[in-house]
Amino acid sequence: MDTEDTIHRGEQRNPIDIAIEQEVEEYKKRHGERWRSLLINNLHAYVPGGYRRSIDGDTREESETASEKRRSQSFAEFIAVIDHTLQEMGITDEVLREEKKKNDAGKESQFLDIMFELYTRLRKMGYNRYPDLTR
Repeated sequence: MDTEDTIHRGEQRNPIDIAIEQEVEEYKKRHGERWRSLLINNLHAYVPGGYRRSIDGDTREESETASEKRRSQSFAEFIAVIDHTLQEMGITDEVLREEKKKNDAGKESQFLDIMFELYTRLRKMGYNRYPDLTR
């Protein structure tokens, strides 16, 4: 369903929902079945066990392409939002690490589903795909 059809039926759609749908469609067309892992790219670096967790908590995002939301936060505040969002999703550190380990080993895993849900929720909060979430 395209945006014009929705508007004609009188439904109001959130612009961020439309943007996420467009991102997904673009990645599906360009990358086939690998679309999810490429769309969410390095988001896993910010979750518990991720390699970016060691960045100084007082660091601020300075990129002009970052969202205003991300630029207004320290790294520690950004990580707290991610941790809180995972908690709201019912995802514990243990489950996350277990699913990542299975994913890395090429086994059936819910890791990409978890990361995509996290990505979607964070985008809806106002974060940009890049550099906020996938750098």
